[in-house]
Amino acid sequence: MNPDGTAQTEYYGNNRVFPAAMVHAHGIPGSAKALAVIAGHHSTYKGKLGLIDRRQGTQAGRGIEFVNTKLNGAPGREPADFIRPEPPDPSRPYLDFKIDVFGQFGPQYAHPYAFDEENYLCSFCPEGYLPPFGPFHPPLGLYYMRPDGERELLAFDDWQGTGQAIPVMARRRPAVRASLVRPQDNYGVYTIQDVYQGPGLAGIVRGTAKRLRVVALEYRVARMGYGQNGGECETGLCQTPISLNNGSWDVKHVLGEVDIEADGSCSFAVPARTPVYFQVLDAKGYTIQSMRSWSTLQNGEHFSCIGCHENKLEAGPREPFTQNTTVALSKPVQKLRPFAGTEHPLIRRLASQSWLDSVENYLGVNAPRTLDPNAPVDGFSYVQEIQPIFDRHCVSCHNESQIAKSKLSLTGELARPESIVLIGAGHVDPKRAYTQSYVTITTSGDPDKNPWMTWLKPRSRAVMLPPYHTGACQSKIMDFFEPAHYGVQVSENEKRTFACWLDLLIPFCGSYTQHNTWTEAEKAEYSYFQEKRRAYAAIELEWSAESDPDLTKERAEKLDKALADVGGKRPEKSLH
Repeated sequence: MNPDGTAQTEYYGNNRVFPAAMVHAHGIPGSAKALAVIAGHHSTYKGKLGLIDRRQGTQAGRGIEFVNTKLNGAPGREPADFIRPEPPDPSRPYLDFKIDVFGQFGPQYAHPYAFDEENYLCSFCPEGYLPPFGPFHPPLGLYYMRPDGERELLAFDDWQGTGQAIPVMARRRPAVRASLVRPQDNYGVYTIQDVYQGPGLAGIVRGTAKRLRVVALEYRVARMGYGQNGGECETGLCQTPISLNNGSWDVKHVLGEVDIEADGSCSFAVPARTPVYFQVLDAKGYTIQSMRSWSTLQNGEHFSCIGCHENKLEAGPREPFTQNTTVALSKPVQKLRPFAGTEHPLIRRLASQSWLDSVENYLGVNAPRTLDPNAPVDGFSYVQEIQPIFDRHCVSCHNESQIAKSKLSLTGELARPESIVLIGAGHVDPKRAYTQSYVTITTSGDPDKNPWMTWLKPRSRAVMLPPYHTGACQSKIMDFFEPAHYGVQVSENEKRTFACWLDLLIPFCGSYTQHNTWTEAEKAEYSYFQEKRRAYAAIELEWSAESDPDLTKERAEKLDKALADVGGKRPEKSLH
């Protein structure tokens, strides 16, 4: 990204499990390559030394060359693409190359610094670390190295590692790029040239994609309760869980939807400094393709992409254009339209307020939440969005008294703890009160064989998935919302809301505090970390206002009040 935070873009490693981590990365002077330590996830910051060349690929080990030492410990160079020479077929069973402690065996590297592609400084331990987690780790020494294995020890200490060495030498000062951030703007603008370009919508007939859904992610502030989820990748721990049985890890906020033009283009504004991802929707509101990473814009930033997961090394579509510009660029930038008729509270506030007017506006979807488990929430909530649909149309038949006939209960009563089955979870405690209907339709003994619906598992395969892979488009339950199912009359908004819930990965909670069963001590702990977030935000807000040349007296007074609420104070010099 640029120094002002704009143009945040993947450099290497999307849609992959290997390598799990690339640490201590630095660009190589005079080269398009970077030098980094290739390591595991649950491991210390050391591993194998690798050159990264994006021109050779950006995913699944491609473009990485191990240097100085091969994986078997012998001196020399070795490409990493032997790990998976070809992309796996999404239609077949999947097994990815995953080693959680990759690179922790044999000779170890850390803190590389490249003079050029052939000469490095590096912290190094030739003896290696065995066993990988102790009880004693020999120190790393500082070496001069060449990629073929030649090295010379420069510095060593018997008792502590020698790391983070930086050569002191004359360098050309980098050019200073003027910032494009506009602090007075609440929004940034995304522009998509053609959603049909790239593998994301491969094979989809033009005109199928109708809308783009914008979803914001909320960050948890602390660990409180835990569960397990798994998938083709692996099984692992999920802390402060907001769903059951391989459902969403994150609280999600549907900020709104925008139209996709006839030529596949789209240009729209989103709240700045907000982590968002996109889902391409068809006429029914079913997700054709879902983004599985996230993006964020700075205030006033304009950012564009060619299509849906297109190769970032390509300039654009090969076939010639028949027009000078896209339809989206010939129209005003779209504003987010309310999803299913409901405007998100953040969008409503930013329509008349500045993002600098309050800590809540500044934090956006990550503003602190009440600890009342039954309070209304801003994020997508099963209790607020899905249960009312069941109550209106389903529970007259699907209730406890009719369980013998209907086979399942869709009531909003709290589920008995013993009825909650966490598949493959062992002994876990989510510290959450789930409803009977949620437990019923998400569990079914085995979520991978659920007879009513399917959803993408958070630990699913990392490779690019084909369009219409899973979710509402593959779920039989959507047929039950048609009149053919005992004459049920469900509105279009209700169908789209249920489809959205499936395509958001069946979240139960619309905040991390909703339906919590925490003790008073646990609530106090969570509250501490929420207030810590608020306090840091107040400091950042003060700094942002101080650097804002357009701060008016009225906005300054609003800011003073907002900071006073959290014990902060704006310096007098920030008022212009």
